[in-house]
Amino acid sequence: MLLLLCQSGLRGLAASEQSARVAAGDLQLLVSRTSGGIQVDRLLDARYGQELLATNALPLFTLTVLKK
Repeated sequence: MLLLLCQSGLRGLAASEQSARVAAGDLQLLVSRTSGGIQVDRLLDARYGQELLATNALPLFTLTVLKK
């Protein structure tokens, strides 16, 4: 559902604008335009003032290949 809201909210991100805010109830998403596309800057639970994005972007997983 958030994806659909983002798509409709990002249509308003005109070429001259650098950021857009999309809200769905208490959930707020802030995105900005970069040279590589769109970047998520903030995901916020507005009811509790809780940031939902990681402060340091760690990889989802790591993989180690051992040669036997």
